[in-house]
Amino acid sequence: SLVANIEVDTERMRANLDVTGGQIAAEALTMALAPRMGRHEAYRLVAAACARADRENVHLRAVVAQDDEVREIIPPEELERIFDPLSYLGSTDAFISSAVTRFKEVVEPPPETA
Repeated sequence: SLVANIEVDTERMRANLDVTGGQIAAEALTMALAPRMGRHEAYRLVAAACARADRENVHLRAVVAQDDEVREIIPPEELERIFDPLSYLGSTDAFISSAVTRFKEVVEPPPETA
């Protein structure tokens, strides 16, 4: 009953994601680069790309698509996947499981043992 009447506004959700200019995918991009260039270097590259995207008011994907290091490591189709919010849900499953478990504990507390 908690979510029976919930209405998901997918257009609004997408607009909220798009307002970040792709920077919501910065962690996914860093994790994709790290195995090939090291975590520290990947973080540095992505941070610089984010700063450039902000400075030039362009999407982060456009900035990294022009970067030779990124293009050498990540093929265009993988780059598209990285920037697709539907393909990067992070720890969503863990958060949902935790919320459902907690909800069940509150609504249906375990029987007391004597």
